[in-house]
Amino acid sequence: MPKIAIGAGHGLITPGKRSPDGEKEWEFNTKVVTAAIRFLHEFQSIEILRLDDPSGNTDVSLVTRTNKANAWNADILISCHHNAHTGKWGKWTGTETYTYTGSWKQAEKLADLVHNEVVRAYQLKNRGLKKADFHMLRESKMPAILIEGAFMDSTIDIKRMRNPQVLEQVGKGIATGVEKYFGLKKKISSPVKSSDVTYQLKQSVPGFLTAADAKAGKNKQGTVEAGTYYIFNQASGMINITAHKGIPGSWINPNVKSSSLSFLIKIKADKLWYYDRPDWNAKKSTVKKGEVFTVVDTLSVNGSKMYKLKSGFYMTANPNYVEKQ
Repeated sequence: MPKIAIGAGHGLITPGKRSPDGEKEWEFNTKVVTAAIRFLHEFQSIEILRLDDPSGNTDVSLVTRTNKANAWNADILISCHHNAHTGKWGKWTGTETYTYTGSWKQAEKLADLVHNEVVRAYQLKNRGLKKADFHMLRESKMPAILIEGAFMDSTIDIKRMRNPQVLEQVGKGIATGVEKYFGLKKKISSPVKSSDVTYQLKQSVPGFLTAADAKAGKNKQGTVEAGTYYIFNQASGMINITAHKGIPGSWINPNVKSSSLSFLIKIKADKLWYYDRPDWNAKKSTVKKGEVFTVVDTLSVNGSKMYKLKSGFYMTANPNYVEKQ
């Protein structure tokens, strides 16, 4: 049974690693990886290990990632990134894929198969297969590749990167490359599909990678906002909903109550900072005592709890400063 280790490079809190407009690299990386994992789950007899923090709130160290893959005895490792040149907008462009220096035929075979599919999905300049002494390639015991999908500081590439359908297809391309590498076969039976049926989601709910996770309420992959979606799959009372017809989305539990998802808090302190991302250094502005806000998620940031607000901003969850209503 092939064991596939895959990860999105960096995290939400990683310094730098942004487009000139402030878009974070991990946000592009995770869309590709999440899609790749969804498409890989369509194949028989595989195991998948995600090496980064799916929430992005922790920048998992390179050592931790490779140690995790090595201890798990992964058969291959794929690290997904997006490139940068000067940090200022320019016309450079293209997709490149790296393997470790020297010769490793299996790694080079994997790189070739995946790279061709990824280039086809991005439809950007093919910068080819390259060699580098990167930690993820050097310290991995299994064939490993590192994909630099496109340039975040390219006026050409960013248009493709900002298109979620393109990133979905990149993830599918990675899965197709892995399929060819191992000779994988699609699952014979799958949950009932009803891709022409829409589903009205009246409240934001947790999103999950599998129906089992959605039913158990564990391994949350993100939040699915209220809106109208297509139904891609149904299984065990759980629903896979997607904004893009025919493309897998997130599994949700339609029976989750809104009361378990959001609540109100009231400011106790005379003045309190709020933040524009889950980072204690990312101060945005202050609010006053008595103001009330809606909380949609609770995070752990450097060992302390932080609330994600409905507005998209973040605030301390310390009960000395805020109280639940």
